Amino acid sequence: MSDGFLTVKEVAVLLRVSDESVYRLCRSKRLKATRVGGLWRIPRESVDKLLSSGQVSGDPDSVATGE
Repeated sequence: MSDGFLTVKEVAVLLRVSDESVYRLCRSKRLKATRVGGLWRIPRESVDKLLSSGQVSGDPDSVATGE
């Protein structure tokens, strides 16, 4: 995956969570995202920032809820 924007599916694979968890992260603004033609696009730097923040664990629910 290259720099730029990622799809929800690509982010879900990177974070090892469900698509719905990625949608929750976008809606809660924990992941900066843009809607393009009704589809979410997430900047790669936003995903990198979330990963480096240490707020991601192996538990998919903790990613979506921040616990």
